Amino acid sequence: MLFLKKQASSESGSILDKARQMVNKKGDNKASKSSASKKGAKGFFGSIKDFLIGVKIELKKVYWPTRRETMIYTGVVLGTVAFVMLLIWLFDDVLTYALSIIVN
Repeated sequence: MLFLKKQASSESGSILDKARQMVNKKGDNKASKSSASKKGAKGFFGSIKDFLIGVKIELKKVYWPTRRETMIYTGVVLGTVAFVMLLIWLFDDVLTYALSIIVN
């Protein structure tokens, strides 16, 4: 944990500046929302429009993996599933053999 704190403090102040800007933007949004609510309701379709604009903004923030990364992650998942499947099959086979000895 200490390493992470040192690394974060050794990075340039741009990350802190960005965080401060985000906090300031959030404060501005709250002020604008409260003033919008004082003016009156936007109505059903206005709310849907606001929601869709928010969705678009949030989707721009999403990190989309490259094709290569997706293939690597898929390979890791399939390999893990195959490994677990093999373990369960071996465990089942050993239990079946042990129970057949006990029953007979």
